[in-house]
Amino acid sequence: MRPSKVVLTGLFGPMITIVLIFLTIRLSPWFTWNVSALSDLGVHPYGYIFNSALIFEGLMNTIFILYLYSSKAPRLGSIMILIAGIFLALVGVFTETYLLVHWLVALVYFVVFPLGAIALTYSIRNRYNRFFISTTVLSLVSLAIIMTGVLADLGPLKINNIGLSVFEMSEAILLSIWSIYLSLGYYYQKIKFS
Repeated sequence: MRPSKVVLTGLFGPMITIVLIFLTIRLSPWFTWNVSALSDLGVHPYGYIFNSALIFEGLMNTIFILYLYSSKAPRLGSIMILIAGIFLALVGVFTETYLLVHWLVALVYFVVFPLGAIALTYSIRNRYNRFFISTTVLSLVSLAIIMTGVLADLGPLKINNIGLSVFEMSEAILLSIWSIYLSLGYYYQKIKFS
């Protein structure tokens, strides 16, 4: 019997969120990839679209991982991804106007989610070795991308004409690909945790 369609929150959440982020960018002519951070979108006239998208994805991520956990997904990885989803929603609540709080909740999301993905797939590495390897590579690349962006944003690393938004969106897309793949794989019973 096919799993519940609830697992497709891992597919629709990221897709809808990315579309809404690009819509906000389209509505914000001041936004530039070579200077802006994505969070700049949350404190301007159309910020409610961007912030709502992050809160929505945080909720979808929470539903997705709780469903997987109830279907025997490993505890550590589930908890890590659950925390990441909650912190993503908090990025939409604590906008850039909250300065350090905003920066910290965003950083927790960007670091904990890829580590949680590795932890989640580690237990099934023998049955789904390719999925585990691709998860690990994708997660490590996404961590390298965001750490490079953070170092460039804070100053120790100099990268000209590339704003933090490029690094943030790159990691968001990589993590979305992972979530979508897991959602579809689980729904079509190509990946199982039990």
